[in-house]
Amino acid sequence: MESVRAFACPVCRGFVPFESRLCPNCLAELGFHVPSRTMVATSSGTAVIDDQIWLACTKAASLGCNWLVPQDPWEDFAECFAHYLHITGTIDTARESGLILHADRVRFSVQRDVVPLPSYDDAPVERLLDDWKWLSLCFNRVNTAMGKNPLYPFAIPQGVVRKLAFVHKLIRETARTASAGGAAPTPQRRG
Repeated sequence: MESVRAFACPVCRGFVPFESRLCPNCLAELGFHVPSRTMVATSSGTAVIDDQIWLACTKAASLGCNWLVPQDPWEDFAECFAHYLHITGTIDTARESGLILHADRVRFSVQRDVVPLPSYDDAPVERLLDDWKWLSLCFNRVNTAMGKNPLYPFAIPQGVVRKLAFVHKLIRETARTASAGGAAPTPQRRG
């Protein structure tokens, strides 16, 4: 007789096969937290346990379960920095192409005309991300009209907004320091 590996879902308490990433009953996303030997509910493959971020390990799939691994703060910074560069590079390309979303002409409800700024150096990150939200919606519609996947199928949660704000601030401070002839600031490791 083969043993069945199952556990109780931490959300609905229904039985879930150990290898599952989703609870078949409540569809909660799940991960195995090795130090505590418990299954935890995750959000987009992440969980915060004792103020530390844990990520779903894609390399563990071959092991037959959904492991969570600690997140490296420098890896997280690098991913946020790269994400910021993707956003700003795409906005710059849209601006250089003359793309403007006129609120009275688009078929979706936009609150104002979206005119990419020549520079977001003096703008808060929220302005940058608001412009990006509407531009990416436009790009997603173009891609799907061409039978492709959306270009940017993400909603940016508040935790990521804070990280992108840190990158935005760091880039602005570095540019100002460099133009003044000083040394660039070094990012401080968090957590």
